[in-house]
Order: sequence, then structure tokens, then C-alpha cells
Amino acid sequence: MSATPAQRSRRASFRLTFPCSFAGVREGARMAREFLLEQGVAADDLTACEVALAEGANNAVQYAGATGQSHPVVLEILCGPEEVEIRGEDRTPGFDWPAR
Repeated sequence: MSATPAQRSRRASFRLTFPCSFAGVREGARMAREFLLEQGVAADDLTACEVALAEGANNAVQYAGATGQSHPVVLEILCGPEEVEIRGEDRTPGFDWPAR
């Protein structure tokens, strides 16, 4: 059995922190779009990423609660040659799952 050679990947990263507000989300989405555009993300993918980012960040703002609103929204974007990964910190209180 032969060993698989190690693979190396370079990915551009972008960390964005903005106030827990809808205005902050708008500005954050604009800045994220600029970063993705600089990375050469195709127009259709760029729009899809921007929509996903805005929806996730808007949910973080909408459901943050009083405690969460005092913390900024933090997003990280990792952009590789064939993928884009967007991560967000969720400071919402979570969900009450039903017993069944």
C-alpha cells in the first residue's frame, strides 16, 4: 500500500467584525462582496455567497437577544481555488427543541 502524498492548499482569508445591527450587516455584506470579488469569485457565486452571508448575519442580529446584541457579529471567509467557506459566530440563545 503506497502512502498518499501530502497536499497543500493556499486559501485567502478574511475576518470581519461589525456591530450587531442590520446596518452593520449591510456594511459587512458590502465588504465581504469586495473581498470575494478580489478573489475572482464568479458573478453567480458571488451573489449566492452575499445572500447566504446576509441571511445568516440578519438572523444573528434578529435573534441575538439583549445579551447577544452587546457583542459584535463576527464572520470569517476562506476562499480557495474551488470553494468558498463562510463562518459566523452565533450568539443567539438557541432553540428549545421539542421532546419528540
